[in-house]
Amino acid sequence: MPSFENVCEKVFAEKDFLKKFLIGGALSMVPVLSLVYFVEVARQLRFQKKLVLPDWENYFDYWKNGYKGVIVFIVYFGVPWILGWLLSEIIKFLTFGGLGFIHYFPLLVFLTFAPAFCACGLYLLVRDAKWTHIFDVKTIFIRICHLKSKLIFPTLIFWGAMFLGVPLYGFVFFLGFLIYMLYTHFLLILNEH
Repeated sequence: MPSFENVCEKVFAEKDFLKKFLIGGALSMVPVLSLVYFVEVARQLRFQKKLVLPDWENYFDYWKNGYKGVIVFIVYFGVPWILGWLLSEIIKFLTFGGLGFIHYFPLLVFLTFAPAFCACGLYLLVRDAKWTHIFDVKTIFIRICHLKSKLIFPTLIFWGAMFLGVPLYGFVFFLGFLIYMLYTHFLLILNEH
């Protein structure tokens, strides 16, 4: 079974990692631009059964399969972010701001689960390539519940890095979600067998 540390080691040991990271981080300043790369990494992991970070030279070819990954990201990352923020603002309005920062609790809950849902949605997209599986929230939730003890630490690392690395959010997001997604995919592949 792969550990989170093993996945990190494999990513950092990848050929031309620094070049791939810098390009991905720069593109992640506008997150939609790098999402197709995550789908390509997931496809290679699924079908080649090994971790290989693809080159950026074929970037426009990645859009052939990767545009669905953008939709997965919007559904499982963007929508929870917006819903959590709206619910937090409604609570703030109804309590006249009297709860202090506690009114942000719904946003915290939604964002805690967003990376796991997004990574699992990408996994189902790559596994089956069917639109119907992308929106099967019940199946995704069940899979996440099976892995919950293994995803707590990576989730905390991902969000900790995101909050600490705000000035370089594109680079932090690219590296953080890449490692998180790969670790989740390794666990899901092992869970299938």
